[in-house]
Amino acid sequence: MLKLDRKLEKLETSVRHMGRQVIEQHKNCEVLFEHPEKSLARQVMHNDEIINNYETNINEQAIADIVLLRPIATDLRRVIVAIKIASDLERIGDYAKSMAKFVIKNLDNPATLKILKEASFIQQRLVKMLEDIMIAYKQKDVSLAYEIPTQDKELEALLQDFRKIVIKNNVADLEDAFNLSALYRTIGRSSDHAVNICEHIVYLCKGIQYDFDKEE
Repeated sequence: MLKLDRKLEKLETSVRHMGRQVIEQHKNCEVLFEHPEKSLARQVMHNDEIINNYETNINEQAIADIVLLRPIATDLRRVIVAIKIASDLERIGDYAKSMAKFVIKNLDNPATLKILKEASFIQQRLVKMLEDIMIAYKQKDVSLAYEIPTQDKELEALLQDFRKIVIKNNVADLEDAFNLSALYRTIGRSSDHAVNICEHIVYLCKGIQYDFDKEE
């Protein structure tokens, strides 16, 4: 039993380390929205591979734990949730890479970069949401996991405001408008995956499948 606890703690520690990497990626995107520049954007794109490797290693570690240790009940949930959270973190990391690509693509487009600054505050809110999620996971704080999705609703409202800013600034070029809409969706999907992680934490702590979308 002691060996199993150590193995599961090691697995969850790997997930938390992965979470910190993803948060750092999105913090860098927040900086890029305010101060677009190529070197940091390329760093974000390069670091995406680190996050992908984390997911691979976590999956391999989880499979080994299941095969060798045969966890049951609560312990098995810990393994399953680690795999699920790693999957969502990988997707959230992919979205940071997409944001960095967007910045590089528009470095010579001052009109788009001006509007991009308006998204930095929204990105800041996303980072806060991710930080709270990793706290909830580490502390197995189900109350916090229930509270965090309200931040998703607030973020969605901010994204609607951002969309209005795009329209207000008369983005005439169809490609520019499409790209800004894609960025809008990227931030929103990152938040959606963050809510998924909250659902995984509820499952970890209470053993129930909870769908926050049904609250709407």
